Amino acid sequence: MNRLCYLASIGKNSIRINVKLFDKQKYFLIKLSDSSRFLASTRINFDKNLQSINNTDKNSAPPPPKKEISPIRKLLFVKDYLDLLIIIFLATGIYIGYKNSKLRKDHEKKFNIEWLDIPFTKHKIFTCNNFFLPEFVAKSLEKFKQFEVRPDDVWIVSFPKSGTTWVQELVYLIENECDFKKATQDSIENRSPFFDYPSPGLKHIQNIKSKRIIKTHLPRSFLPDDIEKKAKVIYIVRNPKDVTVSYFHFTNLSTQAQFTGNFYDFTKLFIEGKVPYGPWWSHVDDYLTKEDVHLIYYEDLHTRPFEVIKELSKYLGKDLSDDQIKSIIDWCSFDKMKNNPAVNYEWYKELGLYKKNGHFFRKGKIGDWLNHFAVDDSQQIDLIVENKLKTKLNFNYGICDEDLEKIYSVKNTKSL
Repeated sequence: MNRLCYLASIGKNSIRINVKLFDKQKYFLIKLSDSSRFLASTRINFDKNLQSINNTDKNSAPPPPKKEISPIRKLLFVKDYLDLLIIIFLATGIYIGYKNSKLRKDHEKKFNIEWLDIPFTKHKIFTCNNFFLPEFVAKSLEKFKQFEVRPDDVWIVSFPKSGTTWVQELVYLIENECDFKKATQDSIENRSPFFDYPSPGLKHIQNIKSKRIIKTHLPRSFLPDDIEKKAKVIYIVRNPKDVTVSYFHFTNLSTQAQFTGNFYDFTKLFIEGKVPYGPWWSHVDDYLTKEDVHLIYYEDLHTRPFEVIKELSKYLGKDLSDDQIKSIIDWCSFDKMKNNPAVNYEWYKELGLYKKNGHFFRKGKIGDWLNHFAVDDSQQIDLIVENKLKTKLNFNYGICDEDLEKIYSVKNTKSL
């Protein structure tokens, strides 16, 4: 609709006229000598002009009708549009895949990563710096090295299945003045996150504002260079025969590891050093040849826990009373740990990470290897400890040397 609006208050001798003509709005600014005489006549003249324009518009020929697009043509347009989107998505995917592949190859070349096919092992393993590592750490090797260590950090380190969770709970209680209630309010993986694993991840650990208690299985050479100088580092060592047994059962419990061989197959890989985070002897030496690392024997936590906890608390700068140490020993006993929902990892079953028919805490004993090992394999590990392990350690195998020699002599007699 055509209409006329005017505003006669812009200036003393000026007037602004707004005109909407054919759905287009225009305005004019007119200077007047006598604005009072102009207002009435101006509106009349503009109304007449607009009426004449409207009459002319009515008499003109109607516009030609729009052509309707057929349904088939519409479908073809839609098809062409979808084809274009698919091409764009495919091209984007190819580009991103190529870029990621190139970045991965550059990363692997930088760290000398070599992927391997290990017998009976479904998950991928790669070698780097003469260690065999699980697939999930491969892309973060540079981030591990660049991680910022804080002066009040506590790092709990071990080869897998050496008593890490046990020491994590001990350290947490020591650092928090035996606050057992607080220890039940959150899981151990949140209170002491796993540095290597994608969950909760390095960013989460970096953003923890309180004192950090960090768990890792990584060899020392993959961690920040200044870790011992800045932070507290605790290394747990366990006799390698019990480690082998516990590690084998864990690979059967974990849905990610999925080891398909039997115990003797796993033992052979352990002896060859071809298990995740292996070789065991290189892992131990990588830490214990460094200074300022606090060593804990897993077996000592069984046989003399009071002394171990007292020494540990002193290393952490805490002065616990005898009653506090005894309460920690009771809280961290194997049976209580196994039934503690904050540390027993039963929630991993709900996440599908562990099988339903097993438990993270299995036996927790010294010398269970006697129920599994063949004599030949036991002797081979003895040779590893004697010849390959640079750090001389006195392991408790749950059997005295004399009895072990008797077992070996019986085997040798039968072979003759």
